[in-house]
Amino acid sequence: MAEPEDSPLPEGFGRSTVNWRPSARHDPVEVATLHLQHLLLLAAREAWQRQLPGRNFAGSVLAELLGTPGSLRPAEKRLAGAQRLQLDDIVRLGLQLGDDFLGAVPAAATDLLPEPYRRLLQGWRAGAGTLPRFRQSGPAGHDWTSVAMELAAYLEAEADAGRDHLLTPDAAAYALARCLTECGTDPSHIELSGEPMADPSVRALELASPTTTVLAALAYLPDRVDRPPALWRRIADVLHDVAEREVDERLLVIAAGPAATRQLRTRLPDGFTASPGTEFTLRIQAAMGNRLITQEHGVSPDLDILLVDRREQGSRGSVLTLGLTKRR
Repeated sequence: MAEPEDSPLPEGFGRSTVNWRPSARHDPVEVATLHLQHLLLLAAREAWQRQLPGRNFAGSVLAELLGTPGSLRPAEKRLAGAQRLQLDDIVRLGLQLGDDFLGAVPAAATDLLPEPYRRLLQGWRAGAGTLPRFRQSGPAGHDWTSVAMELAAYLEAEADAGRDHLLTPDAAAYALARCLTECGTDPSHIELSGEPMADPSVRALELASPTTTVLAALAYLPDRVDRPPALWRRIADVLHDVAEREVDERLLVIAAGPAATRQLRTRLPDGFTASPGTEFTLRIQAAMGNRLITQEHGVSPDLDILLVDRREQGSRGSVLTLGLTKRR
């Protein structure tokens, strides 16, 4: 669940930091510090249990190793991530537990951050003399990067459980709504769009605030029987349908199976080569090989697209989050 602006990171020794719900609101130094502490304490527990099998690595053990057997509470706070290990703590543990403990320190600077957080990095290179920054909230202040990560994880979990063939556009749209609320969007600001979408695979939500209205459309395109040209025509129609909506911001999340992903890679290559935050223009008529698209779209079929986020899921497809504007 998304944390409020001033909340601490998730705590708890023994729970893998790769399962934290990442958020761009977190401070990269704080994330890296907690992750390093987590790795060191896991290594300390494993080294201790090799030396004394059967004895749990509890706060009392850590207090002994730190030379403060009478101060149990500070050791328990370190185990919980609520209090930081000090440099002399690390040296003391290293001297007692050996190379296996010190080997938990990552060899690469980027590995100081858990893998989900590395996906949020914005144009940072280790050793360049600057601290990393995370990509901030996208259009209208919503944390679209975290939303996309949550949705991709949900779809992957359904596939792993063998239930993905039971998913419908309505079920996928409800999952998107849940991801939005878990990533900080007030559920009272989410409504089903009253205007139907042209393609049956698409569901639309409207996200209202005092100043803006955002259309968040989800195109659920698992593999079906569409031939490749027909599939791209569907995708092109969906792009235009969303771009023409009379709202302040237009977001399209495409949950694409392998076939739809191949079409997107071919016809929308910038979506798979550009970095998130990049804007580019899609000239649909050229991408269609000058075939007529199936709906009336006015004078200019070109679209300005903002790549908000991209989640590639290997052989299962991809999840693209796009901001759309029709060129006038």
